Amino acid sequence: MDVSVLVKAFVKEIAEAMKEPLQEIARRSLSEARSYRYPRLIPVTEWNKYHAWPKIAHLRKLILFADTNDFEEVLVRVGQGQRKSVLIDEEKFFKWVEKQNLNKE
Repeated sequence: MDVSVLVKAFVKEIAEAMKEPLQEIARRSLSEARSYRYPRLIPVTEWNKYHAWPKIAHLRKLILFADTNDFEEVLVRVGQGQRKSVLIDEEKFFKWVEKQNLNKE
């Protein structure tokens, strides 16, 4: 018997055996990709459109002292120079608030 025939038969058998698991992996990956949730990044100037607290003036004070109050972990800075924007990662902000409350206890 020719070796190439054996190899082709072996490859075909492996392909059949892997067909279902590969389809499941592809289906799961697509499902996970669809369920990925990007963090909501809110410009400081629009924060109060989404949340009543804190006021923008207080946010600006937190940003001013971000290097001393760990608020930097909440911020996303985009752009350079005068076009620089400061965005707040909403989820990280509320985790930061919880952490501040835990530190007071």
